[in-house]
Amino acid sequence: GEGLGRALAARFAQGGYDLALISRSKAGSAAASAAAKAANGQIQVSYQSADANDPETIRAALDMVGPVDVLIYNVRDRFARRSPLDIDLPDLEAAFRLEVVSALAAATI
Repeated sequence: GEGLGRALAARFAQGGYDLALISRSKAGSAAASAAAKAANGQIQVSYQSADANDPETIRAALDMVGPVDVLIYNVRDRFARRSPLDIDLPDLEAAFRLEVVSALAAATI
């Protein structure tokens, strides 16, 4: 990503880690990939496609990556700010799936 993802990619690259970036599109990982390569041209940076709204695509992408030493689940969506009691059930379920279910899918691979 553009912010935290880019900064983390650069920091791990400085530490000599090879990176596997996973996002919906390669363009979504472009800034992180460029920052990592700029920080350390000796590391390998790969890309896998997955949609965090679909936990099975996360698992499939991680299967393609192979063994993982460090996993950072840095997924966010743009949720409308409102009082917790004003959140409707479909929005709550979508947030739970993105923030909890898919994170657990990634962590348990």
